[in-house]
Amino acid sequence: MTYRIFFWATCLSLPLLVAACGTTREGVALDPERMPADELIRRVREESDRVQTLAGSGTLIFDSPRISGTAEFTLALSKPDSLLLKLEGPFGLDVGLLFMDANGYVAYNTMENVVIQGGTDSAALRAFIPVPLSAHQIVAAFSGRYPIEPDMRVVRYGIDDDRFLLTALCGSDTCRYWVDPEALAVTSYRRTGADGRTLLEGELAKMTSVNGIQLPRSIVLRAPSRRSLLRILFTDLDVNGDAPEFTYSIPASARRRTRPLP
Repeated sequence: MTYRIFFWATCLSLPLLVAACGTTREGVALDPERMPADELIRRVREESDRVQTLAGSGTLIFDSPRISGTAEFTLALSKPDSLLLKLEGPFGLDVGLLFMDANGYVAYNTMENVVIQGGTDSAALRAFIPVPLSAHQIVAAFSGRYPIEPDMRVVRYGIDDDRFLLTALCGSDTCRYWVDPEALAVTSYRRTGADGRTLLEGELAKMTSVNGIQLPRSIVLRAPSRRSLLRILFTDLDVNGDAPEFTYSIPASARRRTRPLP
C-alpha cells in the first residue's frame, strides 16, 4: 500500500519570546524595559513564521521505561501540522516511520510489521514520542521552534543567564521560557506542576544559521517524572526549500492496530 501526499508550506504563529540586559546583539537589546514582553513575543512569532518547511537528517536518541534506543532519521516537515519521520537502525535497516497531519497519524514498526493509525491525541502519540507533547508541539519541536502556550498569562519577566526569562501560568502549571535575544527563539523551557514537580523541560543548543534563520542542531526534551528523554541531533538541515513530498509505503501484509499497546 502506498500513500502519496503532498503538503505545501503554510504559516503557523508559534508564540515564543526573546530579550536581554543592556547590550545589543544581532537580535534585540537584552533589556526588558526597552523590549516589553508582548513586543518580544511578537518579534519571536515573526521569526518563527519564517520557518515554513524543513527537511533534515540526523540521529534520534530515545529513552523511557518502555523502550530505549538510537536510530538515524530523515525528516520532512510542513507547518502547521504535517510531519514524516523515517527511522533507520544499524546497517541501514528500516526501523519504522511516523506520519502526522491534521487528520491523524500513521506509525509503522518495520521490525514487528505492525501499523497503527489514530487521531493525534497526546496519549496515543506518547507510545512513539516518549515525552508528553501534543501533535502541535511535536511539529514545533522538530522545526526547532518550541512554542509558547497560546493561553498563558505572564506573571514575571526578566533576565537570566544572558537570556530573557518569561514565567507564565499555563492552566494550573507554571511555564518558564528562556529566550535567546540573538536567535529570537526559546532555547530552554521548563513546565512544573502545582506540586512543584518538573513535568517537561527542554534545551535547544548549537544554534546555526540556515538560510538566514537561526535553528538548533541539538534538541533535548525530558520528562523527569516519566523518566523519559528524547534527543534530536541534526546533521543536515534545509529550511524553506522545495515543497516536501510526504511519500511512504507500508506492506499489505502489515498487521493493523487501532491503538498502541500500553
